[in-house]
Parts: sequence; structure tokens; C-alpha cells
Amino acid sequence: MDFASLYIHIPFCKRKCRYCVFYAKKWQQEEEVSFFRALSEELVFYAKRFTGLKIKTLFIGGGSPSCISKLGLKQILEFVHNKLDLDCCIEKSIELNPEDVDIEKLKLLGLYGFNRVSLGAQSFCDEELMFLGRCHTGKTTIDAVALINSIGINNVNLDLIFGIPGSSVEKLKETIGVAVNLNVSHISAYSLSFESGSYLVRKGIKPVSCYEDFKQYRFVKNYLKKAGFDQYEVSSFSKKGFQCKHNLAYWEYTSFIGVGPSATSFFRDRSYKNVASLSKYIDNPVGILSKQLDKSPMKRSFLIKDFIVANLRLKKGFSVARFNMLFDMDFCNEYRDVLGLLWKQGLLARDRKNIRVSQRGLYLLNDVLIRFL
Repeated sequence: MDFASLYIHIPFCKRKCRYCVFYAKKWQQEEEVSFFRALSEELVFYAKRFTGLKIKTLFIGGGSPSCISKLGLKQILEFVHNKLDLDCCIEKSIELNPEDVDIEKLKLLGLYGFNRVSLGAQSFCDEELMFLGRCHTGKTTIDAVALINSIGINNVNLDLIFGIPGSSVEKLKETIGVAVNLNVSHISAYSLSFESGSYLVRKGIKPVSCYEDFKQYRFVKNYLKKAGFDQYEVSSFSKKGFQCKHNLAYWEYTSFIGVGPSATSFFRDRSYKNVASLSKYIDNPVGILSKQLDKSPMKRSFLIKDFIVANLRLKKGFSVARFNMLFDMDFCNEYRDVLGLLWKQGLLARDRKNIRVSQRGLYLLNDVLIRFL
């Protein structure tokens, strides 16, 4: 019997945000219909090949899942629940854009047992939202949270961005202040990324200084801690009992399946990714997938690196005993030199059972992880 978390990638957006480099296409009704047929074929493939498959958590993301039609969303939800075993599913999440939240979609989500909504708020400063290329205002997000709460969903995440050019701790304080005063249980705070291919990079816009970025990150952490949000991952903060169980499946290195174009999976010791092309995915949603699952499991050395990289994102780190049991090796002996260097630099910490990054190491996480690769 297989247990896995399921991620469904909806590859459509109304328009691409200026910082985004993820695979997405502008929504069109005809392509939505073709996408649903391909997605259905991929889901049936998993249901037939792994007859005992049980879904622990479900997450619908993108792209912008909320930009597809209500009929399209209903078809996806109905198909997933009919074809896969979700009886032991403890968390059902969906990403929504604030401007797309309406009572009909929320009632549909409630009908299928969704108990968590993640809103792409990004900021409560309208000037910053325009800079980022968002389609909503701060008030839109406030109204969306109220509407979500009104139908009984009290597990709401807000995605927020800091390090926006022209921003400051003072401006950030306004956004974080609004966020914590809403009835939300989780906040994800990310430094604005400047990745090759994004609008920001193409236009030559420069990021804030490393000092300013760190100052804002530190402010976010301290502010949210005082407001009752515990940091459990480098970018994730939650009230007690509201950690994102689906994302923990990634970071704790348990099985997850991603369906839809560009979605990634780690299942049965195999790591694989769907083609990042909607047209190619529609033409052949399971052909490449079948070949990937027929390949040999990943080499032990890759599994070890992936385990370390995933788990060190968590504030608690990972159990040395669990690592030693999974890989039949002595972690502290194998990485003695690396650990000594990182402890000396103040980037790593250890209690009696776990290896974890320090507070400073959380901000410089890439510098820590590269040492293990």
C-alpha cells in the first residue's frame, strides 16, 4: 500500500506576475477542456497502476487555479475524489488569487471538504502590488479573507513578499500589521526573487541590498513571533496546529505525486518531472511518465543529498537517528569536516537528537546546503 501527497498543477494564469518564472499559460477555455482530459488520463494512470494508493494531503496550485471556470474546477474536484482514495486525506488546500474569490467557488470547495486556502496577497500596499504586476488591491485580499472565513474555512495562508525595491521596514510593517490582524492561521514570507527570464530582470530592475533584505527578513520573523506565529521553515510561519501538512511532506522527505505540466514527484524512491509544455502534456500525459516510473530507483547518493536539502529547510532540522537508519550510515562521521566548518561559522546548530541550521543559517540557507552537495 502506497501513501502519498498529491499536488495538482493548474498551468493557467490571467497574466504572469513580473517576478514569476514558473511555467504558466494565459487561460483559454478551449485549452482548459483539453487540459482536463489529459489530467484525467494521468490521474487514472496512477489509480490503475497503484491500486492501493492513498492520498494523505491534496494541494491544488499553479499557475492560478482560481482563474479556471467554475465548471472546470468542479470537474477536477469530482474526478479526483471519484478516482483516488482520499479517505485518509487530512488536509485539502488550494491556491486562490484574492480577486477570484467568490461565494460560489468557496461553496464548491466546501462541498469537497477543502479545509485550507492559500491566498497570493504578496503585499497590502497598492503601489507595491502594481510594481509586482498583481491584479488586486490590498482591500481585495481583506475582503477575500472575510468571505473565506464566512463559510467556515479558518485555515487561511497569506503569501507575502519582502525585499521589494523601494520598500523599507516601515512599509513592511504596514503589510505585516494588516496580515496579522486578519483571521489567518499561516503566513509565508518570501524575499522577492530576481530570476533569469522574469520581467524584473529583463527590465534591468535591481534588487535591494543584501543588508536591507536581511533587515526586512529579520523584522518579519520578530514581528510574527510576537504575534503568535511560530517559524517552522525558512519562509513559513503558523499559529499552533496550523503548519502546512502538504508542504511538510516535501520537507520531511516523504512521498508526493505531482500531476499536470511541469509538476514534480518523489515516489517510490524515484524523482521525476512532467514536461513543462501544455501542448506536449495534452498530446501525451502518461507516455513519458510511464517510462520514468519503470526506471531504476535513484542512486543512494542522490537520495541522501535530497534528504539533507529538504530537511534543513525546517527550523527543527532532522533526526540524526532517522538519517542513520534510512541510509545505514553515520551522518556525523560521514560529514565531520562539513559539520565542523558550519558550526565554526555559526550556520549550524545541534541539540541532543537533531541537526538544524541556526537563525543566521536560515537566512544564509543556500550557503549551508551547497556544502552538502
